[in-house]
Amino acid sequence: MKMSFDTMGSFGIIGGIIAIGYAFYQTQKMRNTADKLEMSLEDVSKKTPVDIQQAFVEKAIERAVDKRVASAANEAVNSVKSDIRTEIERTVRKEVDAAYKTLTEEVTNKISDQVANIDEYALKDKVIKEAEKKIIQKFDGCLDGVLGDFNRQLNNVNKIYESIGNTLKGKTNETVFRIGG
Repeated sequence: MKMSFDTMGSFGIIGGIIAIGYAFYQTQKMRNTADKLEMSLEDVSKKTPVDIQQAFVEKAIERAVDKRVASAANEAVNSVKSDIRTEIERTVRKEVDAAYKTLTEEVTNKISDQVANIDEYALKDKVIKEAEKKIIQKFDGCLDGVLGDFNRQLNNVNKIYESIGNTLKGKTNETVFRIGG
């Protein structure tokens, strides 16, 4: 048996309508049950006496008061700490500012006095001697090389003059090189 598309669509629509109706029915049924349960709970709570012992209430109040007192005490301590810290900072800053001018004047006067007592000639000699030592230390290795080169050149010049002197005397122990003519 073949069903057409229209027939299948009709069954689908009918099935959807039935499902929607069933959902509404179940929803209404749940609402009624919830209303009955709520009414029952209200009746039970109205009919049931609740007896809370005075000691329990006082204990709860005492704990709440203790917590609030501790919180207020902590806030007060923190406030006092902050105020004291601010006051100390203000006082220290004020004292430092007041002492700063005096200290700068004293230091300036002391330095001026010490500079006035400096013997510039002795200082000049001391600086020159120290500079000489530093220069000698710095160029010591370089000067050794220069000194060695100078001594070799001097030795060569000495040999040249000896050779010239021997040639003029007529003794030649060394080879003579003649330049020019």
